[in-house]
Amino acid sequence: MVGARGSGILVTTRSQIVSSIMGTVLSHFLQGLSDVDCWSLFEQRVFLQGNSNAHPNLAVIGKEIVKKCKGLLLAVKTLPGLLFSKLDEEEWIAILKSDIWDLPEERNGVLPALRLSYHHLPSHLKQCYAFCSIFRKGHKFKEDVLVPLWMAEGFVQPKGNKQMEDVGSEYLADLVSRSFFQYEYNNWDNQKEYTMHDLIHDLAQSISGVECLRMEEGKSCAVVDKVRHVSYDWFSMEAVHFEAFYNLESLRTLLLLSILKNCTKHVPRELFINLRRIGVLDLSGADIKELPVSVENLIHLRYLDLSLTQIERLPGSTTSLYNLQTLKLIDCSQLVELPSDLSNLVNLRHLPLGKEIGHGINELKDMINLRGEICISLLENVVNVDEVKEAELKSKRKLQKLEL
Repeated sequence: MVGARGSGILVTTRSQIVSSIMGTVLSHFLQGLSDVDCWSLFEQRVFLQGNSNAHPNLAVIGKEIVKKCKGLLLAVKTLPGLLFSKLDEEEWIAILKSDIWDLPEERNGVLPALRLSYHHLPSHLKQCYAFCSIFRKGHKFKEDVLVPLWMAEGFVQPKGNKQMEDVGSEYLADLVSRSFFQYEYNNWDNQKEYTMHDLIHDLAQSISGVECLRMEEGKSCAVVDKVRHVSYDWFSMEAVHFEAFYNLESLRTLLLLSILKNCTKHVPRELFINLRRIGVLDLSGADIKELPVSVENLIHLRYLDLSLTQIERLPGSTTSLYNLQTLKLIDCSQLVELPSDLSNLVNLRHLPLGKEIGHGINELKDMINLRGEICISLLENVVNVDEVKEAELKSKRKLQKLEL
């Protein structure tokens, strides 16, 4: 309605049915890249400075690998992640002769070339990647959200003296370099947002199988005993039926995504009694005012997100969650206080808060893993200099910004 005269709409799709419904003119069927163009791209991404002349034997093998990609740009972008700077002919031949090339294309569109790229991922990257299938297609990931989730799931392994967050960031950068993620800068805060290509997402779903379950409006799905990670992604549901999860005693993850605020006003105590092994719980956006005291049963909990809820207070039993790494309370407009003895959460690394709530500066003492930025206001209420010394601010070496 607001387009200038002569404007048009270009629709791209992988479905002929969609093109026949949407099209007002004959569809143009895009052909795959030519072998010459595929090789040019492959060569640029595999060899240092994009020059294969110094390795003629590898170039011969590489051109045969490229032919197996059948002109698919995504495959040509992804496969070089397996071979970059590798000069062992046997490794190249192993990929060329892999049995995976002979597998038929799956019904969900997963191509053998992409499955081959996954097959050669290090094990720690495989689980980080497959886990992301519980988010919908097109989901925009932020590093400071995704990495703490990976950490809470136990996917990020210690590496020397490096902080776990830095190791997780390396994992993400590695997946980007292998074209499993792509990124762009958000215009609002100029931070990177990471997305998955639809075909890459299809592969993650295929790999994760029954362990990851994404429950969406309009899609029927069976909740089976083997499920470990669940996301609840509905828009117009009347209520969250937590009873569906009571028998999933091995559930590790429960995320409520894009929940409308009127979808649930109560979290039953039975949820926390039954799901004792859960490590990641996201209740953000739910219209709840309190958590049941039975939250103390979640002794394995490492990640708890209560952002955008109406919660007023956390139960005192929250401070017994000694494994908790991330506690998110962003935009909790009704929050008036945190429990005393918050310093008992000795493994807490991330505490994003949306408003000021009165607490003593000395409670920061044991939180040596705090990072990012922190604002400490109302300093006039500090009546004893010993409180400041006890806070041990100098030990928080990963803080990047301190506002007093």
